[in-house]
Amino acid sequence: MAETKTTIIEFLDLSEPIRTWLASSEIVYVIVDINRKLNFKGEKMRVIPTLVLRLVLNDLPPENFVSELGDKLGLSFSAAKILAQEIEERVLRPIEVPLRNEIGIDIKAIYLNAEQSAPTPPSPAPSFSVERPVPIRTVTPPVPAPRPYVPPPTNNMQFQVPQFIETESKLVGPLTLKQFIYLGVAGLISFGLFFVLKTFVWAMATILLGIIAASLAFIKYNGRPLVVILQSALAYLWKPKLYLWQKQEQKIEEKEMKVPEEGTVSKLKNMWLNLITKKPPVNKL
Repeated sequence: MAETKTTIIEFLDLSEPIRTWLASSEIVYVIVDINRKLNFKGEKMRVIPTLVLRLVLNDLPPENFVSELGDKLGLSFSAAKILAQEIEERVLRPIEVPLRNEIGIDIKAIYLNAEQSAPTPPSPAPSFSVERPVPIRTVTPPVPAPRPYVPPPTNNMQFQVPQFIETESKLVGPLTLKQFIYLGVAGLISFGLFFVLKTFVWAMATILLGIIAASLAFIKYNGRPLVVILQSALAYLWKPKLYLWQKQEQKIEEKEMKVPEEGTVSKLKNMWLNLITKKPPVNKL
């Protein structure tokens, strides 16, 4: 009775994560699953939880865990070592960090260092192998590379849409026909003035003509050539800006309607009656 009270007091002195895990229903399911798999019944069903509690309370050194497990359950050393490894993976690993930091227990030592203190197995001891659970690996299938989009065939004829319709073709080197005409006219005028004016005056006139020709040939504002802008400006200046609406009387011609004669009307009625009552072709008027 005193030992039981001491065990309860030591259990309550453990940290919160360790106490929560050891008192949870998950660890109960794990131990029951191990006992059912190994077909342990009666007193053998209490061996694993008792040894785990003694290990956590520092009542059982980790090096003697395999030997105690083999003695209590009647297992060989190799079978007890495999079982101890399963207990470490499923029972003790969730609290591995608090056991190492707070109590100083290395849970892997229960089977790694077991050979140093392993007792000599008795000759009549039964031996059997314990199947270790095979870890299930999830294999993610490779993702196929996306296929390029192929448009469905259509019976409609495909037509190429014309592009760059506002770009003029280059006829004389890098110049279009209009640019060449502007620069050529300026060059001809400068050549003619060379024989008329003095050299200084001719040079100033040539520079002025070059500036005008280059402006007309290359300068654009908002995509519109300078020539079009000048034409629009002159049209704005010369055309009237005030428009007065003047009412114009339209003469309506009255046409006299001709009334068909009585004979013609009777013929039309007869033809209509023939259309709606007879199937043979109708005679012409």
